[in-house]
Amino acid sequence: MRYFLIIALTSILFSCDQKGIFYAEQNLKKHEAPKAQTQTAQEESETLLSQLIAPQQPHALKREELNPKIHGNTPPLLWTSRHATQDLGSDIIKLSLSDKTLQKQGFTVEKNISLSEIAKHTVIKQSLDLNYSLAFFWAHGKTLFKYYNPAKNEAIYQEFFEFTSYLLKNYNDSGKTFMIGNWEGDWLMGAKHLQKNEDISQEQIQKMINWLNIRGKAIEDAKNAVAHKNVNVYFYAEVNLVRMSRTSGSKRMTNSVLPHCKHLDYVSISSYETQNITAWRRPHTEKSLKSDLYTDLDYVENLLAPRPGLKGRRVGIGEIGYPLVHVMNTYKVSEAKAEIIQARLALLSAQVNLEWGTPFWLWWGIHHNEENNLKKYSDHKFKGFGIIDQATGQKTRLWHEFYDYNKWANTQNTSNSKRFRKNAITWLKSRVHKLDNEISKTILFTNK
Repeated sequence: MRYFLIIALTSILFSCDQKGIFYAEQNLKKHEAPKAQTQTAQEESETLLSQLIAPQQPHALKREELNPKIHGNTPPLLWTSRHATQDLGSDIIKLSLSDKTLQKQGFTVEKNISLSEIAKHTVIKQSLDLNYSLAFFWAHGKTLFKYYNPAKNEAIYQEFFEFTSYLLKNYNDSGKTFMIGNWEGDWLMGAKHLQKNEDISQEQIQKMINWLNIRGKAIEDAKNAVAHKNVNVYFYAEVNLVRMSRTSGSKRMTNSVLPHCKHLDYVSISSYETQNITAWRRPHTEKSLKSDLYTDLDYVENLLAPRPGLKGRRVGIGEIGYPLVHVMNTYKVSEAKAEIIQARLALLSAQVNLEWGTPFWLWWGIHHNEENNLKKYSDHKFKGFGIIDQATGQKTRLWHEFYDYNKWANTQNTSNSKRFRKNAITWLKSRVHKLDNEISKTILFTNK
């Protein structure tokens, strides 16, 4: 899932001698519980309304990694959804909807059950019934991409029509927005096994175009057929090799598939290839991140077919993360100091992306899901992407930064999305400035 990050990080050295360059202190207000947002039409409003940034955990932990002291008897996917919305105060969740996700949590379900049946399953329904504004789904359906052929179009159409109808009817007038999409599309198409200058086959390209278009048409038709208000469903596609498409011209999902998607509302970028520590030019500053990332984001946005009813940018960040052990390795610092640097990198990335206009920015993840592969950190199995160590329950500095952000965001009115975005950027800048000063005071950016 995050191959670019894991392969390249151990060879990177960083010049750690720059001072802070950011802004003023924040003034946090009293915490209030998150409320589902009503989507009142406003002149300044973007289509997607939320608190914009959030951690995620779409799939369940392995059962052997569950910690009764942390998770109790709660199914792990429900636990992380509750933790995000209730403990952290986020208004965004992300779920992987598949029979395997349920089986992994210990439930006995039939193989290849439909998306509607999955949504009605107790553990998923309890997640969907939580208090949030925006929910993302990895929803591939019964016909996975690798098994797709045109003979299955009717079955796919029916499944996604029924699923969309279910969401619109059961969450009518809830203020919720549902995003139906896929996991990293370039990997689905087999690009992980290709050289940089090697094209994905035309057969795979057309297969992905067809697979996306039939799903998108079903979603759009259901929205037109089902009476609903104050609830919405959008269709997104996730890509993960954007910069390779742009710089090499090799055929990937971004440049070969997205322009042909007739019903596509949004694009999610799993963005390790565009803004992880190795892709982000040294030194890791606002300016250096913007220099390449904005070109990538503009590139994707300009490839999309028009969707006149949507307001605001249509390209968001579906995944990004800076694993703690790799921050330790890159910056040559202790775990405690790496936590501060990790938080700075994350919030600075969020700030820069929100300034461009991304409608969402999602951190991977609440728990770390890939074992540490750096042998010298053998006691740091879960010290990676996660903001809570599932072995110890320890919360990272970034967990507390997300908590403080949501505490602030829950005092704001997100229905005026342009104003909220402007204020969120100001908050992030001030917090990055604070972290930057903290790093300077602990002499993390000196070569010793």
